[in-house]
Amino acid sequence: MSLKLKGFFFFSLISLCIYSALIKHIVLMCAFIVLGRHLTFGLCTNKNSMKGKTVLITGGNVGIGYETALEMTRRGAKVIIGCRRIEGLKQKIEATVPEALVDVFHLDLSLKESVLDFCGKVKAGHDKIHVLINNSAIVSRPENSESPNAKEMSADGKHELTMATNYIGHCILNDQLMDLVKKAGEDGDYARIIMVSSVVVFMLTGNLHITNKFDLDAKSVDPKKFDKARQYANSKQAQILYTRKLARKLKEDGINAIACANCPGLVNTKISDGMVYWTRMIFTTIGWFLGKDCKMGAQCTDYLATESLPKNEINEGFFMDCHSFNFLMNMRAPEEKLDAFWEHTQQLMKA
Repeated sequence: MSLKLKGFFFFSLISLCIYSALIKHIVLMCAFIVLGRHLTFGLCTNKNSMKGKTVLITGGNVGIGYETALEMTRRGAKVIIGCRRIEGLKQKIEATVPEALVDVFHLDLSLKESVLDFCGKVKAGHDKIHVLINNSAIVSRPENSESPNAKEMSADGKHELTMATNYIGHCILNDQLMDLVKKAGEDGDYARIIMVSSVVVFMLTGNLHITNKFDLDAKSVDPKKFDKARQYANSKQAQILYTRKLARKLKEDGINAIACANCPGLVNTKISDGMVYWTRMIFTTIGWFLGKDCKMGAQCTDYLATESLPKNEINEGFFMDCHSFNFLMNMRAPEEKLDAFWEHTQQLMKA
């Protein structure tokens, strides 16, 4: 929402409050809710330097990813950003943080070829990744947002688009860059792989924890019953199952690195562009009153990337507002599903 529109909205409310006691009480109630929400937002309060460290972020051109990239550059990290729209991004970051050390490469996570090309460029110029942030996500292509039951495929036709972008592409990325993560862990402090998930969607609509046969590409789903919102929820829940198994494999393989996930909360970001109109309006309206801006939404990711936590407290953890909520892992990523889910993921990565 533009500043002028917000100003018009604000002064209209003031005028209504003058002439209507009911409106005044409603506005006061909303104001207290907004104030209380902001006072309870989790903040990354540490000032830990990231000098000498390399941070890779997917989707770092807008929203939460962009704010995370800015914070990491301010702390002195070398930042690598992979995203689809790269025009002017490096210059924009350098204008905001003059001392920024940043590389920007094109990356379309829905295409394996693009992921491999991106990883090749990263490896050519870097030998370590201390923090790898799986941030990028979509609900659907904005131009197809008004067709909630239309299944979209990646350009190469290999995978359903949302799952490929939010989950499968990140798994390939992590696998391809694992040697760089491993080497970063040899510096002393553990390296970190962070998945930016969403607790509300996978808690309310994700069904991977109860399915008997995984079908992340929704191949067996009746085309008339395909639901983009459900697929988005499953992609976020997939990250949680993956996080638990990856965290254990890192430990088993003797790699000094952790895997964890977080939920940024209700944040007004560009992801709403892929929602159906009425859902987008509800999301943005509630978000405007009760949600976070992108800088606040990045706080938990910043925390996990920089906080000095004991390794056993962050590995295989799930965090919101800079606090641990590990019980959610047990509820939506049960032990008995991890191995089968991991194998299903490996098969999808090979396609």
